[in-house]
Amino acid sequence: MGIEERKQRNREATRTNILKASLTIVIKDGWQALSMRKIGEIIEYSAPVIYEYFSNKEAILIELARRGYVSLNQQVSKARQREMLPEDQLENMCMAYWEFAVTNKELYQLMFGVDMQSCCPEKLAFETGQSALLIRTVIEQLILQQEPDNDTIEAKHLMCWCSIHGLVSLNLLQKADNHIFNKQVLRMFIKCIINSLKS
Repeated sequence: MGIEERKQRNREATRTNILKASLTIVIKDGWQALSMRKIGEIIEYSAPVIYEYFSNKEAILIELARRGYVSLNQQVSKARQREMLPEDQLENMCMAYWEFAVTNKELYQLMFGVDMQSCCPEKLAFETGQSALLIRTVIEQLILQQEPDNDTIEAKHLMCWCSIHGLVSLNLLQKADNHIFNKQVLRMFIKCIINSLKS
């Protein structure tokens, strides 16, 4: 391995450590507690060194959100690939979305502005649109026999996404801990959405 390649790997490792430290702080004390000084204390670097990797706290938030969207998109895509029928794909995708949200509560809050300000969605336009595009494609397949126009497809996609996101957000805001019951409710909810899409 060359010197430049080693330097680049060390730089990426430090960036990752900064992001991990940021999430550690947030999980323990909330987003309002995040600061360059606290990050530095965890990774044993001074705050000025951290600024060599991220220009400010907003840059850290944007990168955390970006990585969150990449992970969400991967999980939703994998969930779709496990089934053949569009209705089964949609159910799997919605459940994967749910699992991501409850497993990565703090990231989800940042990504979608749940109980806090959202993190610069205009700077993450590509990442934010990928899972939505996957879900829209499956919805289009579900209602294809109705020969829908683009407005109808978009309306039904928005209805589906708002329903799932709303249910997830309520669950997070209420700090509900009965996840087994909530997942049962979600499955019933998804069945209702699928039936409405097909009707």
